[in-house]
Amino acid sequence: MTTFMKNGIEVEMPEDDEKSRQNMIIAAEFMARMFRKYGDRVLAKIEAKERQERKQYDGR
Repeated sequence: MTTFMKNGIEVEMPEDDEKSRQNMIIAAEFMARMFRKYGDRVLAKIEAKERQERKQYDGR
């Protein structure tokens, strides 16, 4: 099993599967770009939703 890091994402895969390795690198790069681009906004929305749910739960 081979483990490597690409843009801060750790990926493990069999050593003899080169096409899967290439696909995983492409996917890891894409996910890293999306996290950098949208991560703060998505996290803020999740936290706002959780606050709203806690507020509704506490208000009962």
